[in-house]
Amino acid sequence: VEVDGTKLNVTSEWNLASPLTSVTVDSTPRTVQCLSRDAAGNVSLQFLGTV
Repeated sequence: VEVDGTKLNVTSEWNLASPLTSVTVDSTPRTVQCLSRDAAGNVSLQFLGTV
């Protein structure tokens, strides 16, 4: 994943039916919320905090 020009290593075993998922961002555990998914597979995620 690239955010504002910074590359991040993001891993997860995401169940697409769940609005919340645990992820690892550059070896740090985080929880993100799926705000929306479209038919093309684009996903909008929300994270409340800093990386």
